[in-house]
Amino acid sequence: MKRRATLTAKQARILAFIKRHIKKHKYPPTVREISDHYGLWWSGCDQHLALIERKGYLRRIPNTARGIVPV
Repeated sequence: MKRRATLTAKQARILAFIKRHIKKHKYPPTVREISDHYGLWWSGCDQHLALIERKGYLRRIPNTARGIVPV
């Protein structure tokens, strides 16, 4: 089984936020909700999500507002 790359501290916090949001609301947050929560620009948040996805911790569904799925 292939080992996943380690997340940075910020990436781990973002992933934990996504999981908490899903547990509380029963649906994933939008990129805007994540960026607002952490005080990030939308594009910076999108870059973090892309890296987390590349490392294998989540999957994003294109063209879907709440298309963030933890793996």
